[in-house]
Amino acid sequence: RSGSALHKDPLGTSAWNALVTGSKLWVLFPPCTPVDWLRPAADRDVAEDSASCWFLLWWRQLRGRTRQWPVQYRPIELVQRPGEVIFVPARWWHAALNLEDSIAVTHNFCSRWNVRDVWRCVHATHPMLARHLRRCLGEALPEMHRALAERPPEAAEGDDPEVSYLSSREEPRTAEPRVCCGGGGGAGTGCGD
Repeated sequence: RSGSALHKDPLGTSAWNALVTGSKLWVLFPPCTPVDWLRPAADRDVAEDSASCWFLLWWRQLRGRTRQWPVQYRPIELVQRPGEVIFVPARWWHAALNLEDSIAVTHNFCSRWNVRDVWRCVHATHPMLARHLRRCLGEALPEMHRALAERPPEAAEGDDPEVSYLSSREEPRTAEPRVCCGGGGGAGTGCGD
């Protein structure tokens, strides 16, 4: 089966996915979920970028344990049907598995809600894109551009703009929960911020 293994969308963006035909199984974890809880077992010899491997070998084991997790870390699991649109907030870990042949349209985006995350992530990882973002934001939303320029968003402890996918072969850099291009929380993170 095709799909996407557990990941966060790039550059602090949010995304939507509109399903035309077929069905998809989705699992979404709040950004404050400790990374170590999501990491596949290191002794497994699996393709870590395979959605089917993640769902069959890891989610099957993890699913039962998540019921015991504190509520702010518990995942959302759902099946998407044709005509439904899924919104994936910035910084949320998620995986999707096509349960049958499926056609979907998806798009990542930056909005007023996540522009601080995108601003900080882009500045940390993509200098040319950062210049373009500054120029566009200055033209479209000058008041927001001024606010971000005067007080740039700061990374939360453990924030790593390079992390989008988990790897069992890589040791976590910190024992604290990490977020990718996140920040100190805010409205809509789902982490009790």
